[in-house]
Amino acid sequence: MSGIAGIAQARLGAKNVLKDDSYLGAERSFMDKDHSNPDSVAPLSSRIIRARYVLNDSGGTLDPGKGVVIKSGAPNKIGGYHSANGRCDGVVDPFLVGAVAVNDYFWLIVDGPVDVEIGAGNITANAVVQTIGSGLFAGGTAGTNTVGHSGIAEEAANSGARARVIFNNPFSVAR
Repeated sequence: MSGIAGIAQARLGAKNVLKDDSYLGAERSFMDKDHSNPDSVAPLSSRIIRARYVLNDSGGTLDPGKGVVIKSGAPNKIGGYHSANGRCDGVVDPFLVGAVAVNDYFWLIVDGPVDVEIGAGNITANAVVQTIGSGLFAGGTAGTNTVGHSGIAEEAANSGARARVIFNNPFSVAR
């Protein structure tokens, strides 16, 4: 696959679709569907997921469903996981199988419905989603630590599980 056709045909759940820095920053909209089985993509909410093609330049692996920040001075490269109450620029594609290795290209979810990893404590449906460090999320309180607010939970989930959220961090540099 090459060039624009490669990006246009790319799907969630795939790494290294194009190993070419000239495509970094390309944005694509996907329908909200379950992309875990490419032979049988099932509809979820059918809302729009906005994603950006990025490179893992963090120096370590990145796990699907965890929040990350853009590397300073490199708008299409990932610098690592977000910190507690810190800005979150997007979520590593949750449909990927296995971690994203250093220098892998992947889709970063920057807006819309996405499954995220829940850290300490549980999260309730309709709760504010807050960054808590190491790429994990938890329930937050509206009006506090606004930089770390990353959206609204659509469902409840226990610590160590995933929760469906509408990701929308107004402080994200990937917006």
